[in-house]
Amino acid sequence: MFDLESYLGELETLVNIDSGTYAVGGVNRVGDFFAARFESLGWIVERVRISDQVGYLLDIRSREAERYDALLIGHMDTVFPQGETKRRPFAIRGGRAYGPGVADMQCGVLAIWHALRELPESAKTLSIRVVMNPDEEITSLYSTDYIAKASARAEHVLVMEPAMADGSFCIERKGKIKYEFEFTGIPTHAGYVFDRRNASAVYEMAKWIEALMALGDRDKGTSVNIGRVEGGDAENIVAEHAHMSMEFRMWEAAEAERIKAAVDFMLRHPFVEGARVEATFFREQKVMSPSARTLAFVERMRKLYEKRGVPFSIKRCGGISDANTAAAYAPVVVDRIGPWGDHNHSELEYMLPESAQYAVLLLQDMLADIARARDAS
Repeated sequence: MFDLESYLGELETLVNIDSGTYAVGGVNRVGDFFAARFESLGWIVERVRISDQVGYLLDIRSREAERYDALLIGHMDTVFPQGETKRRPFAIRGGRAYGPGVADMQCGVLAIWHALRELPESAKTLSIRVVMNPDEEITSLYSTDYIAKASARAEHVLVMEPAMADGSFCIERKGKIKYEFEFTGIPTHAGYVFDRRNASAVYEMAKWIEALMALGDRDKGTSVNIGRVEGGDAENIVAEHAHMSMEFRMWEAAEAERIKAAVDFMLRHPFVEGARVEATFFREQKVMSPSARTLAFVERMRKLYEKRGVPFSIKRCGGISDANTAAAYAPVVVDRIGPWGDHNHSELEYMLPESAQYAVLLLQDMLADIARARDAS
């Protein structure tokens, strides 16, 4: 039986650990918290070192299997700096729980533990895997490949990111393409631009900004953000170097292909004679689109929500999560089914304590449903 008081006590413990992505010791303390608990159930617990830059990844399994009926994903890191937990520790005010990472996503990884510690009898026959990664807040830079391989061996992936404040979950997320560009020009004294060969890296970058912005498409939901630019040394020197970091986000995979083709063309054809452009960083996170099997699973979820008397709502999400990676490999992926919350990544971040019970019980219901469907097939 779910015990809210116990849950909130453990949530306070987790939230009051400084576990920003690069706080390796803190993230590992969060991992140790869960490792000890799952080991007490007799589950297989593996601490995986994925990089010296971040804490370890937890790979937890009910049993060894070639394919898993369900893979549950959550992350142990937060976006907050060292010392933030002392400045504003866990607190409950006005029916809301506050603190660094309380919603994103300590409440979700804790819900995984509370759901699995008392599995419904029918779900105990499932092969269940849990992956808790230490670096989601830096786009799972080191754990993406691990999550991809785990997802490829799973029939269902349930990502425990926090549900929205109204309880909505997510089966569709924008994809993202991030670029960093280095622009190289031909410098000269600004007083002799008509007399000497020159090419401004800053001017080339300005032309690129205009062209990149033109690749956006509001009707299709394709957005462009030029996040950071720098260049030049002084106003009397034609700029030799400039740098830009930017991103695209899109709902459609075809839009990602269109953008990459356009950028590749621009790299081969600079605007300013003599200028050179290099993409020094590229990373693509795929669009999350629901498969036919995901849509069928969601209809079964609807009945589970109705039976519990919990509002059923699905919304699209413009942000990225590990569900984007999972959706490229697993047949069924559902995201944001953790406890409810809002204002992630800010001092206003909160979760609704009473929603923890919904998240835990519904996760147990989903696992029982997966077992029933498997046994009936």
